[in-house]
Amino acid sequence: MLEPEVFNHIPQTGMYGFGRQLFPLLVERGCPVLGVELTDYWTDIGTLGDYLRANCDAINGLVAVPVKGQKTDFGWIAPDADLDDTCKIEGRLILDSHSKVGRSVRITGSVAIGAGATIADNCSLEDCVIFPGEHVAARSVISRSVVAYGKIVSCASVAKVV
Repeated sequence: MLEPEVFNHIPQTGMYGFGRQLFPLLVERGCPVLGVELTDYWTDIGTLGDYLRANCDAINGLVAVPVKGQKTDFGWIAPDADLDDTCKIEGRLILDSHSKVGRSVRITGSVAIGAGATIADNCSLEDCVIFPGEHVAARSVISRSVVAYGKIVSCASVAKVV
């Protein structure tokens, strides 16, 4: 939480970071800066890479989040999700309600597939988050990316849809 007066120290235009700019400036000016020690998981998700990392942490059990469905050797699958038997899962997967993963899909790393999402046949997914309702076309290769609102946003400049 911030007192309203703090905003007097922030430039009105341009980008300005709290951790590297605002807080050090407040300390330098002798303003009170207080913190609270957290014992639970916390991470900044201010960039897409941070958001992906936080999701991978959750998929890998580093943070306790409620997951609906059945626990499996590879993660979690919702009871009404459809995972084709020919899929090759070499990582961790959370597969949400009404989602469908087609034939010969390869999952590596940490993958979260949102409710109602469809992954067509012969795709390769690695370290990615697929938002609810998204469709990934056949033979797509998605790595270190977030698929949302009809777009693939890469966190590592590796996203190829064929």
